Amino acid sequence: MVPSTAGLCAAPAARSAFAQDRVARTVSTSFFPPGITPEAMADTRAVWEPVYGHALSDGDVIEILTNVRQLLDVLRPSVPLTNEERSYEKAQSE
Repeated sequence: MVPSTAGLCAAPAARSAFAQDRVARTVSTSFFPPGITPEAMADTRAVWEPVYGHALSDGDVIEILTNVRQLLDVLRPSVPLTNEERSYEKAQSE
């Protein structure tokens, strides 16, 4: 089955109000991996929940964002990690 791409090209302004509401209602800001903000979590939910057809957990959203980052790292290996990201990866590997 090919996922629907409906809504993937929506203007960022159209997602903005939804994203802000989603952050206020569902995202705990106590812990995010480096580079993942509450706004990124909300935007990811706004794009992918309609595709999946159900609510995504914080873990699902973090996994999507992490996978996208890893894909970009493969496609653009010259993009360096920030110090914060390096520290996080080092802590995860220990």
